[in-house]
Amino acid sequence: MENSRLKALANVLVDYSLEVKKGEHILIRTDEPEALPLMKELYKKILEKGGYPLIRFHPEIFDYLLAKNATNEQIQNFLDTEIYELKKVQGRIRICAPRNTKIMANVNPEKLALVQKKLGLYRNYLDRIKWLIFYYPTEGLAQQMNMSLEEAENFIFKACLKDWKKETEKINKVKKLFNKGKTVRITGNKTNISFSIKGRKSEISNGKHNMPAGEVYYAPVENSINGEIFFEGSRIYEGKEMKDIFLEFRNGRLTEIKAESGQDFLACLTRVDKGAAKIGEFGIGCNGDINRITNETLFDEKIGGTIHLALGCSVNSDGKNKSNIHFDIVKDLRKKGEIYLDGKLVQKNGKFLF
Repeated sequence: MENSRLKALANVLVDYSLEVKKGEHILIRTDEPEALPLMKELYKKILEKGGYPLIRFHPEIFDYLLAKNATNEQIQNFLDTEIYELKKVQGRIRICAPRNTKIMANVNPEKLALVQKKLGLYRNYLDRIKWLIFYYPTEGLAQQMNMSLEEAENFIFKACLKDWKKETEKINKVKKLFNKGKTVRITGNKTNISFSIKGRKSEISNGKHNMPAGEVYYAPVENSINGEIFFEGSRIYEGKEMKDIFLEFRNGRLTEIKAESGQDFLACLTRVDKGAAKIGEFGIGCNGDINRITNETLFDEKIGGTIHLALGCSVNSDGKNKSNIHFDIVKDLRKKGEIYLDGKLVQKNGKFLF
């Protein structure tokens, strides 16, 4: 991989995304040593800013061993040390570098759901500091994306190495449009769902937490969600694959779940807690340089011409839904889909009508 691109990316992540300042302690965590070239650039850049970088390697095999072999009591306590560490730093960069994106495929769904519940508590502490997630191109990730490693590298860096101030202006145009509305309706293949965003604040993803970025998102009014939605294709959550997900809602409550595969795990997720079976987020993808489904949510939820709904916790400050999971499920509207705002068609087949 070209060192110039790694340096440019490190500059974006440290200067723009986290805005690292002198004296700050920044935790850099990755799964596998494949990401070492980027970690070195991040380490040097944080030192240059006068900060204190802290390195942590946590290979994915240990998450698998935990979910496969730990007792319920051990799972309840396995993150205590990492939570303590979070309290001592001002920022955290997670570099995901997966070798095997389906390592959890055969883990007991109930046990994996319990791990997710504990991770939800960890995320509560994470929200108290500056944080960022980036997916480093590896052979495992490239395979999931149906690309060669070279294609994955070019795809990811094109989506990230942008003028994010200009991108923010583009994203804000979509935000302004939806801020004027109260009711959203989405139609498409096996899809006709509506909900209210009246009185809810919009937030944007513009590179401060996810990289790549590019979305506008709301916490829908919790009891306003009615209808059904079909998510074509595969979705992977914490290593578990689910395919062709169908959800039906009545007055905000999930009344039907179907999936061609992975239905048992999906059902387990919705039982983690009371909020897991409710929608906590509605997002609109705005990144034109992410133009194909990759089966990695961090990328797919940003695709221009898509929307996503998230089961579980609201990430918006005014959302009322509480949960220890947050599962974004992406719906591609580019071939057959429409978005209506207060009854007016505002997007057709992935193209905004403004």
